[in-house]
Amino acid sequence: MKKKISLLLAVVIIVSAFCMTGAAAADKNSTTTAVTPSIGSNILTVKYNGEAVTFPDAQPFVDSNSRTLIPVRFVAETMGADVSWDSDAQAAVIEQSGITITVPIGSDTITVTKNGSTRTVKMDTQAVLANDRTYVPIRYVAESLGAWVGYSDLYSTVQIYKDKLTPTEIDRLHNYYDMTWEEHIKSEGKMSTLTDVRMLEIYPEIAYCTGTYGFENANEWKLRTPNGATGAYVSSASYKGKISGDTFTYGTQPDIDFAKMMLDEAYGAASDLNAQGKATISLRTDLSCIYWSRHSSPAGTYVRGVLTVTIPANADINWIKSNYDFISNPKAGETRDIDVEIYVNTFTSDVHWSSLVALK
Repeated sequence: MKKKISLLLAVVIIVSAFCMTGAAAADKNSTTTAVTPSIGSNILTVKYNGEAVTFPDAQPFVDSNSRTLIPVRFVAETMGADVSWDSDAQAAVIEQSGITITVPIGSDTITVTKNGSTRTVKMDTQAVLANDRTYVPIRYVAESLGAWVGYSDLYSTVQIYKDKLTPTEIDRLHNYYDMTWEEHIKSEGKMSTLTDVRMLEIYPEIAYCTGTYGFENANEWKLRTPNGATGAYVSSASYKGKISGDTFTYGTQPDIDFAKMMLDEAYGAASDLNAQGKATISLRTDLSCIYWSRHSSPAGTYVRGVLTVTIPANADINWIKSNYDFISNPKAGETRDIDVEIYVNTFTSDVHWSSLVALK
Protein backbone atom coordinates (compact mmCIF):
# COMPACT_ATOMS: atom_id res chain seq x y z
CA MET A 1 0.00 0.00 0.00
CA LYS A 2 1.38 3.39 -0.98
CA LYS A 3 2.20 5.61 1.97
CA LYS A 4 1.71 9.29 1.27
CA ILE A 5 4.73 11.21 2.51
CA SER A 6 3.21 14.38 3.87
CA LEU A 7 2.73 16.11 7.17
CA LEU A 8 -0.07 14.39 9.05
CA LEU A 9 -2.00 15.76 11.98
CA ALA A 10 -1.04 12.77 14.07
CA VAL A 11 -1.13 14.47 17.43
CA VAL A 12 -4.19 14.12 19.61
CA ILE A 13 -4.23 16.57 22.49
CA ILE A 14 -5.97 15.17 25.52
CA VAL A 15 -6.12 17.80 28.22
CA SER A 16 -6.41 15.38 31.07
CA ALA A 17 -3.54 13.25 29.83
CA PHE A 18 -0.78 15.42 31.21
CA CYS A 19 -0.96 17.09 34.59
CA MET A 20 2.11 19.11 35.57
CA THR A 21 2.48 20.20 39.17
CA GLY A 22 4.29 23.29 40.39
CA ALA A 23 4.46 26.78 38.96
CA ALA A 24 4.27 27.35 35.23
CA ALA A 25 7.54 27.92 33.40
CA ALA A 26 8.88 31.47 33.44
CA ASP A 27 9.72 33.38 30.30
CA LYS A 28 12.71 32.36 28.17
CA ASN A 29 15.00 34.87 29.86
CA SER A 30 14.67 33.11 33.20
CA THR A 31 17.70 31.39 34.65
CA THR A 32 17.89 27.71 35.40
CA THR A 33 17.57 28.36 39.13
CA ALA A 34 14.02 29.57 38.54
CA VAL A 35 12.92 26.22 37.11
CA THR A 36 10.74 24.19 39.44
CA PRO A 37 11.76 20.57 40.05
CA SER A 38 8.53 19.37 38.44
CA ILE A 39 9.57 20.82 35.12
CA GLY A 40 13.36 20.84 34.88
CA SER A 41 16.47 20.16 36.90
CA ASN A 42 19.09 22.25 38.67
CA ILE A 43 21.55 19.34 38.78
CA LEU A 44 24.44 19.98 36.40
CA THR A 45 24.82 17.12 33.96
CA VAL A 46 27.23 16.53 31.08
CA LYS A 47 26.14 14.20 28.28
CA TYR A 48 28.04 12.71 25.36
CA ASN A 49 25.93 11.43 22.46
CA GLY A 50 22.92 11.48 24.76
CA GLU A 51 24.48 9.47 27.60
CA ALA A 52 25.45 11.03 30.93
CA VAL A 53 29.18 11.28 31.65
CA THR A 54 30.16 9.81 35.02
CA PHE A 55 32.45 11.79 37.33
CA PRO A 56 33.71 9.22 39.86
CA ASP A 57 35.50 11.66 42.16
CA ALA A 58 36.04 15.31 41.19
CA GLN A 59 32.79 17.09 40.34
CA PRO A 60 32.04 20.16 38.17
CA PHE A 61 31.88 23.53 39.94
CA VAL A 62 31.33 27.23 39.19
CA ASP A 63 34.45 29.41 39.37
CA SER A 64 34.83 33.05 40.46
CA ASN A 65 33.98 34.19 36.91
CA SER A 66 30.61 32.39 37.12
CA ARG A 67 31.81 29.82 34.59
CA THR A 68 31.15 26.11 35.02
CA LEU A 69 34.39 24.13 35.07
CA ILE A 70 34.41 20.41 34.36
CA PRO A 71 37.09 17.74 35.01
CA VAL A 72 38.41 17.37 31.47
CA ARG A 73 39.75 13.81 31.74
CA PHE A 74 36.38 12.09 32.21
CA VAL A 75 34.72 13.88 29.31
CA ALA A 76 37.69 13.55 26.95
CA GLU A 77 38.08 9.84 27.69
CA THR A 78 34.36 9.28 27.22
CA MET A 79 34.83 10.85 23.78
CA GLY A 80 37.57 8.30 23.07
CA ALA A 81 40.53 10.63 23.52
CA ASP A 82 43.74 9.90 25.42
CA VAL A 83 44.61 12.21 28.30
CA SER A 84 48.06 12.64 29.85
CA TRP A 85 49.83 15.08 32.16
CA ASP A 86 52.92 17.09 31.18
CA SER A 87 54.49 17.86 34.56
CA ASP A 88 57.17 20.14 33.11
CA ALA A 89 54.63 22.34 31.32
CA GLN A 90 51.99 21.87 34.04
CA ALA A 91 49.48 21.09 31.35
CA ALA A 92 46.96 18.40 30.46
CA VAL A 93 47.49 16.92 26.99
CA ILE A 94 44.52 15.49 25.07
CA GLU A 95 45.04 13.44 21.89
CA GLN A 96 42.59 11.98 19.41
CA SER A 97 42.71 11.15 15.69
CA GLY A 98 45.77 13.29 14.96
CA ILE A 99 44.57 16.23 17.08
CA THR A 100 46.61 17.32 20.12
CA ILE A 101 45.21 19.79 22.63
CA THR A 102 47.41 21.28 25.34
CA VAL A 103 45.66 22.80 28.37
CA PRO A 104 48.08 24.78 30.61
CA ILE A 105 47.02 25.29 34.21
CA GLY A 106 46.39 28.94 35.09
CA SER A 107 45.94 29.97 31.46
CA ASP A 108 42.83 31.00 29.55
CA THR A 109 44.38 29.81 26.28
CA ILE A 110 44.72 26.28 24.91
CA THR A 111 46.74 25.17 21.88
CA VAL A 112 45.35 22.85 19.23
CA THR A 113 47.64 21.03 16.78
CA LYS A 114 46.20 19.27 13.74
CA ASN A 115 47.97 18.14 10.55
CA GLY A 116 51.15 19.88 11.68
CA SER A 117 49.44 23.24 12.14
CA THR A 118 49.02 24.79 15.60
CA ARG A 119 46.49 27.40 16.62
CA THR A 120 45.49 28.95 19.93
CA VAL A 121 41.99 29.08 21.33
CA LYS A 122 41.11 31.66 23.97
CA MET A 123 38.67 30.51 26.65
CA ASP A 124 36.39 32.67 28.78
CA THR A 125 38.11 31.59 32.01
CA GLN A 126 41.30 29.87 33.13
CA ALA A 127 41.98 26.16 33.41
CA VAL A 128 42.63 25.22 37.03
CA LEU A 129 44.01 22.28 38.98
CA ALA A 130 41.76 21.14 41.81
CA ASN A 131 41.42 17.81 43.59
CA ASP A 132 44.28 16.55 41.40
CA ARG A 133 42.13 17.11 38.30
CA THR A 134 42.39 19.60 35.45
CA TYR A 135 39.22 21.67 35.14
CA VAL A 136 38.23 23.57 31.99
CA PRO A 137 35.13 25.09 30.38
CA ILE A 138 34.56 21.91 28.36
CA ARG A 139 33.13 23.57 25.23
CA TYR A 140 36.58 24.63 24.00
CA VAL A 141 38.13 21.18 24.28
CA ALA A 142 35.13 19.31 22.86
CA GLU A 143 34.75 21.65 19.89
CA SER A 144 38.48 21.41 19.20
CA LEU A 145 38.00 17.63 18.94
CA GLY A 146 35.29 18.20 16.31
CA ALA A 147 32.22 17.83 18.53
CA TRP A 148 29.07 19.92 18.67
CA VAL A 149 28.36 21.44 22.08
CA GLY A 150 25.01 22.78 23.29
CA TYR A 151 23.27 23.50 26.55
CA SER A 152 19.79 22.93 27.99
CA ASP A 153 19.07 25.56 30.61
CA LEU A 154 15.84 23.76 31.50
CA TYR A 155 17.82 20.70 32.59
CA SER A 156 21.19 22.32 33.41
CA THR A 157 22.74 19.93 30.90
CA VAL A 158 25.81 20.32 28.70
CA GLN A 159 25.17 18.37 25.49
CA ILE A 160 28.14 17.08 23.49
CA TYR A 161 27.65 15.21 20.21
CA LYS A 162 30.15 13.63 17.86
CA ASP A 163 28.02 10.99 16.19
CA LYS A 164 26.32 10.84 12.78
CA LEU A 165 25.79 14.56 12.16
CA THR A 166 28.42 17.28 11.88
CA PRO A 167 28.30 20.37 14.13
CA THR A 168 27.24 22.47 11.13
CA GLU A 169 24.39 20.07 10.32
CA ILE A 170 23.18 19.99 13.93
CA ASP A 171 23.11 23.79 14.12
CA ARG A 172 21.21 23.99 10.84
CA LEU A 173 18.66 21.33 11.78
CA HIS A 174 18.07 22.91 15.20
CA ASN A 175 17.46 26.34 13.67
CA TYR A 176 14.40 25.44 11.59
CA TYR A 177 11.29 27.03 13.04
CA ASP A 178 8.96 24.87 15.14
CA MET A 179 5.35 25.97 14.73
CA THR A 180 3.03 26.61 17.65
CA TRP A 181 -0.22 24.66 17.95
CA GLU A 182 -2.31 27.42 16.31
CA GLU A 183 0.21 27.87 13.49
CA HIS A 184 0.29 24.13 12.88
CA ILE A 185 -3.51 23.84 12.76
CA LYS A 186 -3.73 26.78 10.35
CA SER A 187 -1.06 25.27 8.08
CA GLU A 188 -3.11 22.07 7.91
CA GLY A 189 -6.31 23.94 7.08
CA LYS A 190 -8.00 22.47 10.14
CA MET A 191 -10.02 23.84 13.05
CA SER A 192 -9.38 23.53 16.78
CA THR A 193 -10.77 25.16 19.90
CA LEU A 194 -7.43 24.60 21.63
CA THR A 195 -5.30 27.76 21.76
CA ASP A 196 -1.61 28.45 22.26
CA VAL A 197 -2.43 29.97 25.64
CA ARG A 198 -4.21 26.80 26.72
CA MET A 199 -1.33 24.66 25.44
CA LEU A 200 1.04 26.64 27.65
CA GLU A 201 -1.27 26.11 30.63
CA ILE A 202 -1.33 22.36 30.02
CA TYR A 203 2.37 22.08 29.16
CA PRO A 204 4.28 24.93 30.89
CA GLU A 205 7.64 23.64 29.66
CA ILE A 206 6.66 24.95 26.19
CA ALA A 207 7.90 28.34 27.43
CA TYR A 208 11.42 26.88 27.34
CA CYS A 209 11.15 25.49 23.79
CA THR A 210 11.98 28.76 22.03
CA GLY A 211 14.87 31.17 22.20
CA THR A 212 18.56 30.53 22.70
CA TYR A 213 18.20 27.06 24.23
CA GLY A 214 14.79 26.18 22.80
CA PHE A 215 15.65 23.13 20.71
CA GLU A 216 18.14 21.84 23.28
CA ASN A 217 15.40 21.97 25.94
CA ALA A 218 12.90 20.21 23.67
CA ASN A 219 15.56 17.62 22.85
CA GLU A 220 16.52 16.99 26.46
CA TRP A 221 12.85 16.66 27.41
CA LYS A 222 12.43 13.86 24.88
CA LEU A 223 15.59 12.07 26.05
CA ARG A 224 14.45 12.19 29.68
CA THR A 225 10.70 11.69 29.36
CA PRO A 226 9.71 8.43 27.69
CA ASN A 227 6.07 7.48 27.24
CA GLY A 228 4.90 6.10 30.54
CA ALA A 229 6.72 8.67 32.65
CA THR A 230 4.74 10.15 35.50
CA GLY A 231 2.56 12.99 34.22
CA ALA A 232 3.00 12.20 30.52
CA TYR A 233 0.44 10.85 28.10
CA VAL A 234 0.72 7.07 27.93
CA SER A 235 -1.38 4.49 26.15
CA SER A 236 0.81 1.56 27.09
CA ALA A 237 3.61 0.66 29.48
CA SER A 238 5.39 -1.38 26.81
CA TYR A 239 6.31 -0.46 23.25
CA LYS A 240 7.75 -2.21 20.21
CA GLY A 241 9.22 -0.69 17.08
CA LYS A 242 7.42 -1.86 13.95
CA ILE A 243 10.53 -1.74 11.76
CA SER A 244 13.42 -1.96 14.24
CA GLY A 245 11.90 -4.57 16.53
CA ASP A 246 13.25 -2.56 19.47
CA THR A 247 11.26 -2.87 22.68
CA PHE A 248 10.81 -0.55 25.64
CA THR A 249 9.02 -1.12 28.94
CA TYR A 250 8.67 1.88 31.18
CA GLY A 251 10.18 1.41 34.63
CA THR A 252 12.50 -1.43 33.62
CA GLN A 253 14.85 0.28 31.12
CA PRO A 254 16.84 3.52 31.05
CA ASP A 255 14.74 6.44 29.78
CA ILE A 256 17.09 7.01 26.85
CA ASP A 257 16.24 3.57 25.42
CA PHE A 258 12.85 4.96 24.42
CA ALA A 259 14.51 7.79 22.48
CA LYS A 260 16.84 5.29 20.80
CA MET A 261 13.84 3.27 19.67
CA MET A 262 12.31 6.45 18.19
CA LEU A 263 15.57 7.08 16.35
CA ASP A 264 15.67 3.55 14.93
CA GLU A 265 12.08 3.88 13.73
CA ALA A 266 12.96 7.18 12.02
CA TYR A 267 15.71 5.34 10.16
CA GLY A 268 12.99 2.92 9.12
CA ALA A 269 11.51 5.68 6.94
CA ALA A 270 14.55 5.50 4.65
CA SER A 271 14.30 1.70 4.59
CA ASP A 272 10.64 1.83 3.56
CA LEU A 273 11.30 4.38 0.85
CA ASN A 274 14.24 2.37 -0.50
CA ALA A 275 12.06 -0.72 -0.68
CA GLN A 276 9.91 1.01 -3.30
CA GLY A 277 12.89 0.90 -5.67
CA LYS A 278 12.35 4.35 -7.17
CA ALA A 279 15.42 6.05 -5.69
CA THR A 280 18.34 5.29 -3.39
CA ILE A 281 17.67 6.97 -0.07
CA SER A 282 19.68 7.10 3.15
CA LEU A 283 19.19 9.03 6.39
CA ARG A 284 21.73 10.54 8.75
CA THR A 285 20.59 11.62 12.18
CA ASP A 286 21.32 11.00 15.84
CA LEU A 287 19.94 11.73 19.31
CA SER A 288 20.88 15.42 19.01
CA CYS A 289 17.91 15.97 16.69
CA ILE A 290 15.09 14.07 18.37
CA TYR A 291 12.68 16.43 20.09
CA TRP A 292 9.25 17.31 21.42
CA SER A 293 7.47 19.82 19.19
CA ARG A 294 5.55 22.80 20.57
CA HIS A 295 2.49 21.70 18.61
CA SER A 296 2.38 18.25 20.21
CA SER A 297 1.74 16.74 23.59
CA PRO A 298 4.89 15.49 25.37
CA ALA A 299 4.27 12.04 23.86
CA GLY A 300 4.78 13.39 20.35
CA THR A 301 8.16 12.51 18.85
CA TYR A 302 9.87 14.31 15.97
CA VAL A 303 13.28 13.54 14.47
CA ARG A 304 15.23 15.86 12.18
CA GLY A 305 17.99 14.64 9.92
CA VAL A 306 19.66 14.78 6.51
CA LEU A 307 18.23 12.59 3.77
CA THR A 308 20.57 11.75 0.87
CA VAL A 309 18.61 10.96 -2.27
CA THR A 310 20.01 9.55 -5.52
CA ILE A 311 17.57 9.49 -8.42
CA PRO A 312 18.42 6.96 -11.19
CA ALA A 313 19.10 8.25 -14.69
CA ASN A 314 16.10 6.25 -15.95
CA ALA A 315 13.79 7.25 -13.09
CA ASP A 316 10.07 7.79 -13.51
CA ILE A 317 10.15 11.48 -12.58
CA ASN A 318 6.37 11.89 -12.72
CA TRP A 319 5.95 9.07 -10.19
CA ILE A 320 8.56 10.64 -7.90
CA LYS A 321 6.84 14.03 -8.12
CA SER A 322 3.50 12.46 -7.23
CA ASN A 323 4.72 10.29 -4.35
CA TYR A 324 7.84 11.93 -2.90
CA ASP A 325 6.72 15.45 -2.13
CA PHE A 326 9.79 15.99 0.06
CA ILE A 327 11.88 16.20 -3.16
CA SER A 328 11.33 19.52 -4.88
CA ASN A 329 11.86 19.63 -8.64
CA PRO A 330 13.47 16.15 -8.90
CA LYS A 331 15.88 15.47 -11.78
CA ALA A 332 16.98 12.15 -13.22
CA GLY A 333 20.58 11.21 -12.37
CA GLU A 334 21.02 13.67 -9.51
CA THR A 335 22.11 13.18 -5.90
CA ARG A 336 21.12 15.72 -3.26
CA ASP A 337 20.87 16.17 0.50
CA ILE A 338 17.51 17.21 1.95
CA ASP A 339 16.91 18.37 5.52
CA VAL A 340 13.85 16.48 6.73
CA GLU A 341 11.63 15.99 9.75
CA ILE A 342 10.11 12.60 10.56
CA TYR A 343 7.14 12.10 12.84
CA VAL A 344 7.22 8.87 14.82
CA ASN A 345 3.86 7.66 16.12
CA THR A 346 4.25 6.89 19.82
CA PHE A 347 0.60 7.07 20.84
CA THR A 348 0.14 3.30 20.65
CA SER A 349 2.28 0.37 21.74
CA ASP A 350 3.04 -0.28 18.05
CA VAL A 351 5.66 2.41 17.37
CA HIS A 352 6.23 3.42 13.75
CA TRP A 353 7.14 6.39 11.58
CA SER A 354 4.12 8.20 10.24
CA SER A 355 5.23 11.12 8.07
CA LEU A 356 8.30 12.67 6.47
CA VAL A 357 8.53 16.26 5.23
CA ALA A 358 11.26 18.50 3.91
CA LEU A 359 12.24 21.27 6.29
CA LYS A 360 12.00 24.82 4.99
